[in-house]
Amino acid sequence: DLSVGANFILSSVVMSQLSYNDGMSVWLAALIGLACGLGIGLLNGVITLYLKIPSFIATLGTMGIWEAAVLFVHGATAQTFAPVGVFMGLTNGSFGVLSAAMIWFVVLSVAGWAFLQRHRIGNHLFAIGGDKQAAIAAGVPLKKVKLMAFGLTGLLAALAGIIAAAQVGDVSPSSDSTLPLQAIAACVIGGALLAGGKGTILGVFLGSCLIYW
Repeated sequence: DLSVGANFILSSVVMSQLSYNDGMSVWLAALIGLACGLGIGLLNGVITLYLKIPSFIATLGTMGIWEAAVLFVHGATAQTFAPVGVFMGLTNGSFGVLSAAMIWFVVLSVAGWAFLQRHRIGNHLFAIGGDKQAAIAAGVPLKKVKLMAFGLTGLLAALAGIIAAAQVGDVSPSSDSTLPLQAIAACVIGGALLAGGKGTILGVFLGSCLIYW
């Protein structure tokens, strides 16, 4: 999904505008931002699966659409975001020597490991990536599983944008240009195959650490 960077920015801009500019509850604004990211991911899945457009081309196109949407909705200036209270603690606080971002990273990595290694949907994802025709023959619901994968990708991109906005204190519309390449690089460094069918959450975790730390 090459639109994760644009999703990252658009979802956090929507949340920041609703919360900081319009006075909406930061929790409700965050939920709307997450819903925005989920919707973008599902739309990518629908375009790919039902219009038969390769995901690389489809998400490259939607990336441009969402980047343009950010400029149309907000412009090219940074959007301030200044949460307080519990929300600030959960997104930009610290617990002992660990920052909130690190805790989110570890918790989501563990959840991702459990999802891929201990849930049948994770097995279905590996099966589809390894041999699509064999997976279909075995009864794997191809469209349902891939649509779920796109939706989850969009949701997590939005969550990452929200956490980043809280840490930095603003959202810059131009800060997403390298995010798709960084995400792909973290997976490849961690041992995931671009062709699909092979990869581990531990590998992606370590690949991300090498890139970001």
